Amino acid sequence: MTIPQKDIFYAATKEVIQHLEGGYYHPSMMKKEPTKFAVYTNSGETMFGLDRHAGHDLFYSTPRKSSHVFDNIKHIESGVYAYKSLEAEEFWKSIDEANAKNEWKWNSRGGSLEAQLTHLASSIMYFEFISLANKFLLEESKTIAFNDSRILFHFIYATWNGSGFFDYYSAKFNEKIKQTQDPDKLLIHSIQLRLKSDYSMIVNSGNKMLQLFSKK
Repeated sequence: MTIPQKDIFYAATKEVIQHLEGGYYHPSMMKKEPTKFAVYTNSGETMFGLDRHAGHDLFYSTPRKSSHVFDNIKHIESGVYAYKSLEAEEFWKSIDEANAKNEWKWNSRGGSLEAQLTHLASSIMYFEFISLANKFLLEESKTIAFNDSRILFHFIYATWNGSGFFDYYSAKFNEKIKQTQDPDKLLIHSIQLRLKSDYSMIVNSGNKMLQLFSKK
């Protein structure tokens, strides 16, 4: 089974978080300023794109008790959920202990906790990434993707995008390597798929990748 080296994965994930993911948000912000935060109606407490409500299964081993954000906040804060990993526990407990929901402004990067939280977020996503890669990418595809930091970046962000997107990009990548195994051509093909998306967030990520990789 082909897996990326953790240090390489963490370095690429740090770049994803820095360039494509926002900082802190708590639903209480929407209660205070409903117009400003209307777009976050279905978002739970969020940091670096990790959503404590919507991404429940990434962090907790016990089932989510409510699909409603504000109802579920009460369950989260009561401590009824068991954490799935030490990394998930440390990530969210660090945020709780910083009293982030009262002390941090919208899009805060965590101040002195930023480096620690970035590493923990990378650790959490590593296991999800491996699971999705093993499920959807051919061994030959993984060998190519894991040895090119730019393609790895694309698939790491696909983990944030969700399993449906990861499946789609993997299928296209598995098909494309039958035509070429040139990393540059495979990268361009992957970015073009993002640029053709019906979702503005995905298109924006493609444009951002073009900017980032043109500098390297």
